[in-house]
Amino acid sequence: MIAVITGASSGIGRATAFEFARRGYDLVLAARFGAGLEEVAQECNSLGGRALAIPTDVAKEEDINALAAQARESFGGFDVWVNNAAVGLFGHFEEIPTQDIRQLMEINLFGYIYGARAAIRQFRSQGYGTLINVSSMVALVGQPFSIPYTTSKFAIRGMSISLSQELADEEDIHVCCVMPAVIDTPIFQHAGNYMGHAVKAPKPVIPAKRVARTIYRLTKKPQEQVTVGNMSRMMRFQRLVSPAQLFDKYMQKMISSQHFKRKPSRPYQGNLYEPLTNWNKVNGGWLPEDSSKKKGTTIAAVAGLALAGALGAVYYSRLKNHPRPATPSSARTWPPAHPEPSLQPDPISGTHRGSTLERQQNNTAGLHGTTIIAHGSTPGTAAGPTSGITGSTSTGTTGNPTSGSTGTPNSGVTGTHTGGLGGETKGLGA
Repeated sequence: MIAVITGASSGIGRATAFEFARRGYDLVLAARFGAGLEEVAQECNSLGGRALAIPTDVAKEEDINALAAQARESFGGFDVWVNNAAVGLFGHFEEIPTQDIRQLMEINLFGYIYGARAAIRQFRSQGYGTLINVSSMVALVGQPFSIPYTTSKFAIRGMSISLSQELADEEDIHVCCVMPAVIDTPIFQHAGNYMGHAVKAPKPVIPAKRVARTIYRLTKKPQEQVTVGNMSRMMRFQRLVSPAQLFDKYMQKMISSQHFKRKPSRPYQGNLYEPLTNWNKVNGGWLPEDSSKKKGTTIAAVAGLALAGALGAVYYSRLKNHPRPATPSSARTWPPAHPEPSLQPDPISGTHRGSTLERQQNNTAGLHGTTIIAHGSTPGTAAGPTSGITGSTSTGTTGNPTSGSTGTPNSGVTGTHTGGLGGETKGLGA
């Protein structure tokens, strides 16, 4: 068997290369970091496989086409193509520089599109083959503060399902989508970060070799979609049975507290534009050597999710049977739209997040001259209609400037409508 693996220099890609090599696969390995990729190829050769290291930027279609051509020249073709190369990006959605979002999409989405097209052309010509796209648990439930990454993973899942439908008449050509939970890889060290706080892996974390074994099993018994880790399955279940508002609030609080450290972090592009030469290994140091020590934590977390889902269902049932009267707006106090901890001035950019500051991002801070409007403005409120659906006091369609539903022209921040029981409207004024 011959397999092409992208993103093979670290994390899931590296673990998958080792798993395949132990099974006797011939491998064509791709990543931007040539030296790190060569280390993986040497290790695969020592494990019993034959491996080629081909430095590749998956964001460039010509690189992907050259990768497929090299596989044909060296091994006569390939049986399996694993789309895995990806980068991470954290921050409040409206504050992440647009060009950084675009770069993430070039790697995480277009890199998969280019790889899938190259693979399907080869598979059609030979009449068989398996394409495996590594997506994520977030493609099932979403995730705040990493919306570009989440969007790319949703798109990968959608592409996989749709491509399976398009190839439905090709019985020996398979498209598989893998959706892992939180994995112990260096993606969190490599990720771009505009949150103001360092990133960490939220618990429970599972080893990358579990994903690698799942990918290997798909080459023998293909499935359209498969999850890895109990958290992935339980989060999907909870999303289905819990009221959407309850689940969304839970996700916001959980990610805020579990995915970020307390210590401040300057704006950081990570490996968006260039590969990083550190942490190029399978694990990211989020698990002890003996990962069995974490089993109790995992079981407890899963049990907690199941309980939260059940409570959510009960809450929703009671709410439907006993609707609560609308609470007057004067009796309720709303928190700021995006409560955030105060930070010390950034030693690089010389700014901090504040109520009236605009931060000018610069190349020294690792950005591209993008101006970001900081949060922290005072929300205006006005009572809405008793239905609690819109923020207007007259038409029930849109808020007006006096209601605070729209920021002033100088604020650069549009207002948001919050329905809820009281039917109030909040906006981010200057």
